[in-house]
Amino acid sequence: MKSTFSMIVISCATVAALALLLARRAEQPDTYPEFSTYRTLPEGTSVLYEALRRAPGMSAGRNVHPLGAASFNNAAVMLLGMLSIAVDVDEVEGLARRGNRVIIGLLPHRNRFIQPRPSRPDEFQPFEPLKRWDVRLDFFRKFDFRDEKEQPLTRGWPMYFAEAKGWDTLRKEKDKPVVIQRPMGKGSIVLMANSYLLSNSALVDDRQITFLSDVIGPVHQTIFDETHFGIQETGSIAALARRYHLEGLALGLALVAALFIWKSAAGFPPAWDRLQSVQAVAGEDSNASFLNLLRRNIKRDDILAACVEEWRKMNQRKAGNRLPAAVDLAESGRKTPAQTYVQIQRILGAKQNLS
Repeated sequence: MKSTFSMIVISCATVAALALLLARRAEQPDTYPEFSTYRTLPEGTSVLYEALRRAPGMSAGRNVHPLGAASFNNAAVMLLGMLSIAVDVDEVEGLARRGNRVIIGLLPHRNRFIQPRPSRPDEFQPFEPLKRWDVRLDFFRKFDFRDEKEQPLTRGWPMYFAEAKGWDTLRKEKDKPVVIQRPMGKGSIVLMANSYLLSNSALVDDRQITFLSDVIGPVHQTIFDETHFGIQETGSIAALARRYHLEGLALGLALVAALFIWKSAAGFPPAWDRLQSVQAVAGEDSNASFLNLLRRNIKRDDILAACVEEWRKMNQRKAGNRLPAAVDLAESGRKTPAQTYVQIQRILGAKQNLS
């Protein structure tokens, strides 16, 4: 029993330690991708998220569900830190048509070799899905980046929109558009050639409040999308338990399971250390049982007559004319059954010898 209980304690302690390690790992600032609101390092956007959440008249939230299932209205939906349009364009346009302002912040894509401006629209583009919106990107510097160290954050505006048919310019850099917007339905879509100014680093070192206000627009709710980083709620049992705070129920079920294992392994109540002495119960043989049965069903004075009657049924032919005398004798000899039984034996025996 002691070994089983020790095993249960060790198992519970191991599970608790693993859960604690996973929780601490999830709290590490470098666990989440760059430009995620969960990341508190310079490459994250937690500062902007907290600022909008605490600003008077403003609210901020995170989206961890598919964009197609989102039901936002009149909100600024931010998709930041994208190396390409890694979301469904139809879903983005659907959000805009419902009255939302969809803000897509791109990242400068340092290719192995930066090509010059293509001569045809269908040639190489760093962000291929932008062709649907008649947008083409280009780089300010036209040379090889192979010798430069890749940095998580790129300051300034390395890229610009070389073509943007039907788009309005919100910001220019070196007389080139770097932030553009386009009305769509009841809302609009905003494209940024670099997401740096929305990062934690920029809000500390190069805070541009007017620019942030122009990008977010006249809305009171801001939603930061986390699904394009791969952070998505799957609807698993663990996620539902966390949402409805069922951790206590899970702990209770684990305790019940441990008690069941303990009961099955050790026995309840525990077995005695010494064997109990077996007490024998005396029984009765068949003759004693037969006598008890006769006493319960036949009176003492009628037992001799009953025996003669049963014998008569079985041996009526053999008894012959001696049988009535034996029956009469049995009826008259109730008070002295032993002597009468001897007389009946003589009568029936004489008949048997004569036959």
